[in-house]
Amino acid sequence: APVGRLVIPDEYDDRQIAACLAVFLDEWADQNLWLVSCRAAKNRPDRARALIEIGFEAIETLVTLSHPLDQISDMKPSQAINVMKARPEDVSVCTDIARHGFHSDRYHMDPRIDDFKADELKASWVHNSMTGRADAALVVLQENMARGFVVCMFDGETATIDLIAVASSARGAGLGKQLVKGALDHYGDRAQKMSVGTQDTNAASIALYQGFGFREIEQHITFHWINP
Repeated sequence: APVGRLVIPDEYDDRQIAACLAVFLDEWADQNLWLVSCRAAKNRPDRARALIEIGFEAIETLVTLSHPLDQISDMKPSQAINVMKARPEDVSVCTDIARHGFHSDRYHMDPRIDDFKADELKASWVHNSMTGRADAALVVLQENMARGFVVCMFDGETATIDLIAVASSARGAGLGKQLVKGALDHYGDRAQKMSVGTQDTNAASIALYQGFGFREIEQHITFHWINP
């Protein structure tokens, strides 16, 4: 069944949100949606309250970090020498890395979603991204085989790291750092800034990005509604 994403205009108050959601619930049922996600700024408890009252559940706190691309941290070019644009043969490899590479994302953190379905969601996400959805799909190689990937979106101003992962057997070798550096290099002369989101509980990921000069700009709570 399909999934959906709810975006609430900033100017909406509790009453407007409640009125819209009452209509949306029927529409979601008619469309056979099984999951709808929504993010609310952490400093908007009114928005969180409205979502919870209609049946959403809080799943995670997402930290968004940003980096102006005219201030890229100094790093030896050789650090990203094994990062390149994904090749056709890399798609299935990276899809498999995604299928087994995530455990603390919002799908795996929601106890109402079984791990198999969460794994397949990530696999489909990466496959679709690498076959046309993403603006850029980069891989890091070891012995000419993709051992990690980063897929990015771009709106003409901001490049966003949409998803990044390294094969479990290759972790600890600095490949994640190479992928971030590769993404920064790729957009260095195209985008004004780069952004990325990660869970507030993922201290290692936050430290990785901060090491490149990313700084936290906002936090949002992710909510899920699952069709009962």
